[in-house]
Amino acid sequence: MSISLIVFIAGCLLVWASLYSIFEKAGLAGWKALVPGWNFYLWLQITAKPSWWLVLFFLPFINLFMVLLMSVETARSFGKTSLGEHAFAAVLPFIYLPLQAW
Repeated sequence: MSISLIVFIAGCLLVWASLYSIFEKAGLAGWKALVPGWNFYLWLQITAKPSWWLVLFFLPFINLFMVLLMSVETARSFGKTSLGEHAFAAVLPFIYLPLQAW
């Protein structure tokens, strides 16, 4: 197994665990963050975005931008409104989401 695959899997698990904690902070059951697809739908509800955005998560290349956008929207929904916070959330979501979660 290559080192890049190991880093990718570790990053995915870290973001998954972070969403678990963010869901609990938002008043939802944390286990719902572990269900693929449904977690995106609930994440949209946490950030008060329209449900039809769910389709954008499943489109190649656009889904990358959606995750960055949702990271910024998560920061906004938890009261982080500064430009620096939003830039950090957009540029490094795999670091920002765990910080937001804990």
